[in-house]
Amino acid sequence: WHALSDEILLQHLEYLTSDELKLFKWHLTEGVEAFKKIPEGKLEKAERCTIVTCMTDQYEVDGAAKLTVMILKKMQKNNDAKQLQEKLDMKGKDEFSIHKLFLKPLFKSTYCF
Repeated sequence: WHALSDEILLQHLEYLTSDELKLFKWHLTEGVEAFKKIPEGKLEKAERCTIVTCMTDQYEVDGAAKLTVMILKKMQKNNDAKQLQEKLDMKGKDEFSIHKLFLKPLFKSTYCF
C-alpha cells in the first residue's frame, strides 16, 4: 500500500498548476491543524516527487494522504479532494479493484526518479 499511496499522492500533485503547487507547499510550511510544519528549506525548490517523499517521511503514509485531502479542500480543489479521498477509501478493497482504479491512470503520468 505504501508505494501505491505514494503514486496516488504524486498523481494528484501532478494535476496542480505551478501556482497551485506553490500554494500547496505554502500550506505545508505553515502547518495545517495538528500537522507539524515542514521546514521551508526542504520544499523551496522541491519537485512534486520530493514533496511526496517529504510528506510521507514527516507524517507517514496515512497522515500524508489525510493532509493532502485537507490542503486540497483549503485550496478550493474540492473535486480533487473528493477523488483522492475515494481512492484512499478503497484501501481495504481487493487488489484487482485497486489496480484497476489507480494504476491505469498512472501510466499517463510523468514521474521523477
